[in-house]
Amino acid sequence: MVQLLVDKGYNVVAADLVGTDGGKFADLGVPFIPVDISRKDSLVNAFEHVDVVMHIAAIFDYTVSWQDLWRVNVKGTRNVCEAASEQGVKKIVYFSSCDIYGDPARIPADETTKIRPNHNYGESKFLGEREAFKTGMGRGLDVAVLRPAALYGPGSTYGAILLINLLYKGLLPGIPGDGKTMVHMVHVKDVVNAGLFLAEHPGSSGRAFNLSDDTPVQLERIIEHAAAVLGFKVPKLHVPKFMAEAMVPLVKAFARATGTSPLFNEDMLNVLYHDHVFDSSRIHNLGYELLVPDVIDGLTESLEWYKHHDILKRNIAFKRVRLKELFQ
Repeated sequence: MVQLLVDKGYNVVAADLVGTDGGKFADLGVPFIPVDISRKDSLVNAFEHVDVVMHIAAIFDYTVSWQDLWRVNVKGTRNVCEAASEQGVKKIVYFSSCDIYGDPARIPADETTKIRPNHNYGESKFLGEREAFKTGMGRGLDVAVLRPAALYGPGSTYGAILLINLLYKGLLPGIPGDGKTMVHMVHVKDVVNAGLFLAEHPGSSGRAFNLSDDTPVQLERIIEHAAAVLGFKVPKLHVPKFMAEAMVPLVKAFARATGTSPLFNEDMLNVLYHDHVFDSSRIHNLGYELLVPDVIDGLTESLEWYKHHDILKRNIAFKRVRLKELFQ
């Protein structure tokens, strides 16, 4: 996001957690201000002389406690809106998630589809949306909401790439379900460009927009393509949901004993074992055009990036985010 805004000629201020290496921003000539969105007072300096806030900061982790998700994704959004309005910010673009639809009531799900999140992360993003509209617009801010589908691309180490990484390392015994589950994704290039599009477009205010590419595919198609690019064998075993659910207590016990994050939990299974296909007509009708419309083309580029940077050789699946340390 920061790189895109700099390339477009905007004056940018970057804000991230205390302890974040600001060197990557300094290289772009961008000032960095450490913040903690769960503490409103830490946001004041970041929003001085700012017109638009791109509110991306959130916890994206299906294994984190509800208390931590609420503090950051819900209360943190309220803090961002309040601090922004007090500093004279004009508009906020809130980055939500298509996870708010849960197991969608209809396929494809558009913005009028019933919102019924079936895991804590999705619930926290939905409540974050409500805070953005209620608190932000209630204080006179223009607010637009972007709901990306499953995000992938260079730099991402969670979500879709986590499943691929576990299969690459042989840490999952098989493919979730029959492999026919429909998956809808969107490249990070489109997420940041669509966010900027909504920031610039006056017709986006007060509205929410889905964002997905043009090619929903079956889960096994993604796995087969990743295997071909990365050189691992596609598991022959298929794991039914009831079997995966029976393994959850063992997976959690192993994580506690080793001080790692669980490979999966109930919330992750709710994502893996249901079809997720979305209708993004609303943002396209406003004028946005996809940069990466085909997921296979985008995955090829992304997987080559992971290979080049040796990302898959690192233990990204086992990193535990020590939230108590981050938010003290």
